[in-house]
Amino acid sequence: FHTAWTQSGHRPFLKKSRGVPSHADQWWWGFTFYGKPSRSSHSGSGTDLDDCKAKFKIAWTRMRAGLTDADIAKAHEMRRA
Repeated sequence: FHTAWTQSGHRPFLKKSRGVPSHADQWWWGFTFYGKPSRSSHSGSGTDLDDCKAKFKIAWTRMRAGLTDADIAKAHEMRRA
């Protein structure tokens, strides 16, 4: 399950891992945002899809709170380049 770039300029992903031992988390989530550095808090693992969705929502809410309209406009500009 991958998504395309959103209107806010970020690219989220939620995916099930392959070849991971059964005792390890099987799902991964994360996002990138044009013009902002990637941080370890922008991705992680989860026990299942719902766990990843919840963790993603928390991380994205924190990231989005710190973005300005100018940040989003710049992300759109960089994406088109």
